[in-house]
Amino acid sequence: MDPHLLLTAVTLHLAPEVRSGQAVNGVFTVKNPVAHTYLRVTKADWSVLEQFAQPAKVPDVLRRMLEERTCPALRDFYEVVLKAHREGMLRAEPEDRPAAHAVRWFGVGAGWPVKIGWLAALAATAALFFPGWQPSVDGMDLLKGWGLWCAALSVGQLLAAAVVTGAEGRVYRPRLRLLTWTPHLAFDLRDGALGSRGQQLGVLWAALLPLALTLSLLVVLRPEWALPAAVGWIWRLRPVFGGDVARIVELMLSRLRPDTKRDYLFYANRGLYARRKAAVRSTAPVVALVSMLYGVVWVAVVAAFAVHALGYDGAPWWFETGFWLDAAKLLGLWVGAVLAGLVALEIAWWCWRRLRALRNRWRVAFRRRRFELPARPDEKALAAHLLQSPLFRRLAPEQQAEVARRLVVRHVPAGTLLDDFDEEPTVVGLIVSGEAKQHRRGPTGHIERVGRVAEYEVFGAHRVADPKRRVRTRARTRLWYLVLPIEDFRELVVTPLGVKAVEQSAVRHPFLRRTSLCATWHPQALARFVQLTTSVECNEGDVIIRKGEDTLDLFIVQEGRVEVVLGKRRRRVLKPGAFFGEIGLLQNSRIVADVKARTAARCVAINKRDFLRFMTHNPSVGLQVERISSERLGHPIFPLSRQSFDIR
Repeated sequence: MDPHLLLTAVTLHLAPEVRSGQAVNGVFTVKNPVAHTYLRVTKADWSVLEQFAQPAKVPDVLRRMLEERTCPALRDFYEVVLKAHREGMLRAEPEDRPAAHAVRWFGVGAGWPVKIGWLAALAATAALFFPGWQPSVDGMDLLKGWGLWCAALSVGQLLAAAVVTGAEGRVYRPRLRLLTWTPHLAFDLRDGALGSRGQQLGVLWAALLPLALTLSLLVVLRPEWALPAAVGWIWRLRPVFGGDVARIVELMLSRLRPDTKRDYLFYANRGLYARRKAAVRSTAPVVALVSMLYGVVWVAVVAAFAVHALGYDGAPWWFETGFWLDAAKLLGLWVGAVLAGLVALEIAWWCWRRLRALRNRWRVAFRRRRFELPARPDEKALAAHLLQSPLFRRLAPEQQAEVARRLVVRHVPAGTLLDDFDEEPTVVGLIVSGEAKQHRRGPTGHIERVGRVAEYEVFGAHRVADPKRRVRTRARTRLWYLVLPIEDFRELVVTPLGVKAVEQSAVRHPFLRRTSLCATWHPQALARFVQLTTSVECNEGDVIIRKGEDTLDLFIVQEGRVEVVLGKRRRRVLKPGAFFGEIGLLQNSRIVADVKARTAARCVAINKRDFLRFMTHNPSVGLQVERISSERLGHPIFPLSRQSFDIR
C-alpha cells in the first residue's frame, strides 16, 4: 500500500491478539501471534499503537495525541505506524486466520546459562592460547572439527529453545539450516525477546554455551580438531554485524534500540543525513564506549590467536614497546581518518545541495531559452496548460474549454512592461514559459518588489481581486504567455469562482509558493493551505499580536514591514516571506514581545485549529513545523509540554 495513502486516508485498527512483553528500561517487544511478527518499541511508540484500539485514521490519531500532549516526535510516530502495519499489528481490514503453530518443548530456568556462560566463555577464550596447542590443517581433522562445530550450534539452539519455553515463551519452526557454512538445527527464538532482561540474557548464553564447552574440551582432549571451533568461537564473539556479545552488552546496560530507530520505512528517515542524525541521537554513550573498548580487545585477541596459530616463537608481542607504539599510531590514524571522513561527508553534502540547486536553475533557464509556443495551439494543448494553473484548474471542464477558445498567444522579450501602477489592466495573462517580476508603490510613494510570477501563474488579475492593489509587472526573461481579455476573464472566471478564489489563486498562491515555509510543499498541499488562509490588513503602528497573549494564529508577512518590539527596543524587522506564531501551533505559548506593523502591511494568517487539521494530513508539513519550532526554541519541541492545549 502506498505509504502516503496509508498515513492520510486509510482507517486502521490494532489487531486484538497483539500482546506486549516485559520492558527493559522502557523498551519492550510486541508480538502478533497470528502473523508471527515482532516489533521492539518504546512506551511512547506503544501509546501510539494503543490509539488504534478503535478504528481510526492516522491524521485523527495524530491530532488527538497533539491535543492530549502525548505525541512522540513525528518521525517516530510515522515510523511506528508504518512498521506496525507491515508486521500486521495495524490492519486496514480484519484477518481471520489461525495463529502460527508452536513446538512443544521442555523448559529450563534462565539463571544457570548466565552463570555458567561467563565461566565457559572465559575458559574458551583462554583455550585459544593453551600452551602446546598447535592447530592442525589436516583435511580429516578439519572436517571432524567442523562437524563438532555444527553439532555444538545445534545443541545451543536446543538449550536456547528450552530457556525460551521456561520463560513462558514459545518456539517455532524447527528446521535444518543446510545452505550455510555450518549446517545445524535452528529454532525461531524471537519469543525470548518478550521476557525480562535476565531471561533474554539466558537465551543468548544458552546458545553460546555448547560451543564454548566444545572448544575448551577439544583443546585439551583433541587439539588437532579444535581449529574450526576456535574460528567459530571468535566469529560468534565479533563486536559488529550481529555478534552475540554486542547484544549482551545492550541488554546488560539496558540500552536496547527500538525498531523505530533502524531499517527505516518512513521516507523522511531514509536519507543519509537523517540516518546520521538519528544514529547519533539513538546511540547511548556508555554502550558506544563499552563496544569500542570491546572491539579493541577482540582485535587484540584475534591478532594474538593468529600469532599463536602460526607458531611464532619470538618474544611475546605484548612485551614489545615498538608494537604498542605502532598500534597507537595506527589507532590515531584510524581515528583521524574517521573524523576526516565525517568532515568530508558534511562538505560533500553541502556542495551537493548547492550544485543541485545550481543545476536546477540552469535547467530551467535552458528550457526557457529553447521554448516556443505555436501561434495557434490546438485546444488539447491549451487545455493542458490551463490544468497546470492553480486558478484555471478550479473551473469546470466546459468553462475551461470556453476559456481555451478565447486565449491568444503572445511573446515578449525580457524587460517588457506588461502592466503599470496607474494603468487599468486590459488583459489577464497566463505565463507558459518565462518569469516576470512585480513591484508595488507604497503609501509614501516608494517602490518595492513584492514578488514574481512564473510558469502557469497569472498577472493582470490583481486589480480584479483587490482594486486598491497597484502593481507593476515587467518581464524578467523572455516570456511566452496566453492572454484573455479582462471582460472575458470577469465573465468566465470571476463570475463562477468569486473574487475570493481569484485572489487566493492569482495573488496569494504565487506569494506563498516562494516563501521558505511553503517552498517544498506538494502543489496539492499548497493549494489546500491557500484555501484555509485569510488576508489581514494592518496600518502603520497596528499591533498584530500583543505581549502576554496566547498565539492562536500563524502569520506570514506578505507586503510591508513588521517589527518585533520588546519594551521600547526593536528586536527584529520581518520582511515579506517571514512568519511568526509557528511555535504556538504545537503548544500553548504566550507572546514574549509585541509584533507591530512598521509600515502599512498585509499578512496571510491561518487559525491554529485549521492548520492542525491541515498538518496532520500532510506529514512533510508537520516535519517542517517541528524542525522550525525546535530551532527557534533552541531544543526539541517533542515531547510536548503537559500544559493544556487551546485550539479555539
